[in-house]
Amino acid sequence: SDGITINFLSMNRSCKNCNSAWTKRNAMWKKKEFHHCESEGCCLAAVHAELKERNIKLSKKDLTFKTIGQKRHEIRAHVAKEVMVDEGKGQQGFDIKDVKDFVPKAKLMESIKQMHLDCSTRRRV
Repeated sequence: SDGITINFLSMNRSCKNCNSAWTKRNAMWKKKEFHHCESEGCCLAAVHAELKERNIKLSKKDLTFKTIGQKRHEIRAHVAKEVMVDEGKGQQGFDIKDVKDFVPKAKLMESIKQMHLDCSTRRRV
């Protein structure tokens, strides 16, 4: 498929700077510092780009303190809404739990999509 499995997006696949900022988020918030990453291959940067691309609005506080899993959930809910409304599957009992993967819209997701493809290919071999 052209999609990325929702659970593939994790802090384990995020860059060193993002992991460090996550660890120091309380101190950074008090200093009104906001960590912004646009690194290729960083899952957190890609998730933030995907949220922006899909016009999912989160406050700076939510961007700082919500876990990557909670941000994934926002994307998953958005995809579920698209499927239910645009494809008319809402009446067929389709809900958010049925969304296992999604087709990314953000440019930063391209490197993540490639990593996902590489991992999937290695598992099959």
